[in-house]
Amino acid sequence: MRMVRSHILKTMLTMVLMVSAAVVLTACATTHMTDKDSAIESSIRESGAFTNYLIDDDISINSQNGTVTLSGTVPDASHKFLAEELAMDVSGVKGVDNKLEPAGGSPEEGSDAWLGAKVKATLMAHPGLDPEMTEVYVSKGTVTLRGQVDSKAQRDLTAEYSKKVKGVEDVINNITVAEPAPNQSQDSAQKIDDASITARVNTALASNRSTSDLDATVQTNYGIVSVQGIADNQAQKDLVTKIITDIPGVKAVNNELNITETARQEGTI
Repeated sequence: MRMVRSHILKTMLTMVLMVSAAVVLTACATTHMTDKDSAIESSIRESGAFTNYLIDDDISINSQNGTVTLSGTVPDASHKFLAEELAMDVSGVKGVDNKLEPAGGSPEEGSDAWLGAKVKATLMAHPGLDPEMTEVYVSKGTVTLRGQVDSKAQRDLTAEYSKKVKGVEDVINNITVAEPAPNQSQDSAQKIDDASITARVNTALASNRSTSDLDATVQTNYGIVSVQGIADNQAQKDLVTKIITDIPGVKAVNNELNITETARQEGTI
């Protein structure tokens, strides 16, 4: 009888311990997910484009298990598209439920107004451009750009990123480049171009999955881009060169990336 009772007690104790362990594990997982979701929400709000263009908008950001819900009211559709684009670019985001309501209403998907808002959102998402000084007109899928920017690199990049927006058939670039001020030297104008190219290179590398975690520094001098740092393998190093070469304004690439010792030992180069 005592043996039966002892066995029952042991069984009950084991079950209690198992339930307690499950509760602890669930609590830890929930805490970890909460921290991860909190980091996602912070990353969206702290991004450069958000602080530049969306900081004054009525936007609520809620992440649950990596799914981000955006709600609130924004001035126009371009802000709605920008918020979604910024959220999708954050590491760990699995999907975005965009419930933002533009004050003027949402344009019909695929319409010229919808496409124009998409182009504006894309320009705002890329640092180094000046979308506030750029006017975007769309007619039957053809985008016409007008306005004035500080450098030729900005002018060319504005057109290049506009062309990449899905649905754009053609781009007519009527943007002009501001004449240097009387006291502004040619070297000063070149520095503006070089700074814009550097910004574009950093954005392009960060946007590519294969180079987003690259440990590197980028410098541009008269259109010649130099990259220093560490690459995981030769393929990643070669990809860096290709990505930079494709950026308008780049005259040459000086790729000084070193291959990690781990990669060499594993024979991945």
